[in-house]
Amino acid sequence: MPIKPGRAIPSRMRCYWKRWAPRRSDPAFACHWLTEAANVWSTTLGDAHRAARALMIAIDRDPTQATPAERLGELYRDKGDSKALVALLERRAKALAPLAAQQPELRAQIAAIHEELGQLWQNPPLAQAKKAIENYRRAVEYDPASQYSIYALRELYKAAEQWSEAVPYFEMEQDLVADTERKVALYQDEGDVRKSARDFAGAAAAFRRAASSTRGRIQRSNNSSARRSWNACRLGKKCPRPS
Repeated sequence: MPIKPGRAIPSRMRCYWKRWAPRRSDPAFACHWLTEAANVWSTTLGDAHRAARALMIAIDRDPTQATPAERLGELYRDKGDSKALVALLERRAKALAPLAAQQPELRAQIAAIHEELGQLWQNPPLAQAKKAIENYRRAVEYDPASQYSIYALRELYKAAEQWSEAVPYFEMEQDLVADTERKVALYQDEGDVRKSARDFAGAAAAFRRAASSTRGRIQRSNNSSARRSWNACRLGKKCPRPS
């Protein structure tokens, strides 16, 4: 039975959604109808509280379904409720983690959840660097190709002057990028970070790799700007961007 905006939900439908949908033995089926109920509460009746409640139950019934979590997340984002959004994402990550061993396809999904948690903890109003680091690290553990998490984690370690902890994430990003200029910048940054960590041998090796990458560009470009770039890298200075 279609429900027009402004009309009350028939009592039999309310009874079904409230009592029987959560009890269905098939979690996916229950999750689907609870999500539909939440849609009616939210869009037709304008009751965000009951919509959120239905979505919470749907997520508990089948945490592998992304739709109810995304819709509940949108409700929290619309309200600007960062704490509730964090609680939702943490709850879902905890529910999905035990399933990842049997369902490897969930790993990327869990990584994305931890990446969003990292962003929420990193930025105002929460702004807790330690929790951001923890979640970015988990994102990388679940998906080593999470390039943004690798970058953000490395930058947080650098901001905290935890130089040695930042070092491994240079190689991880190097494995993911093909652009020569980006590789040169990473090697140069790695050299600086290793110097701060008093790893002078490692710093020299990073500067040599930066110089080698720049020299490869010189072989394809015979102009004086490229030559200056290679010489700067060879001397362990900041590498100017070749033209």
